[in-house]
Amino acid sequence: MKFCAALCLLLLSASATATECVPSVLAAEYAWSRLAPLGAPVMAGYAAFKNAGAIEQQIVAAKSADFERVEMHSMSMDDGMMRMRKLDHLVIPAGQTLELKPGGLHLMLIGPKREFAAGDKILVEFTTCADAPTQSVSFEVRNIEAS
Repeated sequence: MKFCAALCLLLLSASATATECVPSVLAAEYAWSRLAPLGAPVMAGYAAFKNAGAIEQQIVAAKSADFERVEMHSMSMDDGMMRMRKLDHLVIPAGQTLELKPGGLHLMLIGPKREFAAGDKILVEFTTCADAPTQSVSFEVRNIEAS
């Protein structure tokens, strides 16, 4: 299986105190989505985002032409129940990696506009601040059993 290893993104991000985007390089690795049953209304996307820059980076939006919408979510245990919560943005600290994985942070790919098969690619565009151009990452659809 192919991984989307070291797919480099030049992402622009808003700093916490400024309204301008600051160029920084993030790399998306291991971008994938689990194959869903035919007719499933959602899929999930996972990847590792590396921030090699000296300042914190944020992903503030995501979209895909293959889905009605893409949302950023977290999963956490709350009073013995697993809960999912929609997030407004993802933060990648300077010099660190943010991992999107099953049971944790992930993308919800909602309302598929086509059928998917193992090996298909899903292109997701990420935005890091209001006026920044989007950056694309290819997610490979994999036929992996849920654990």
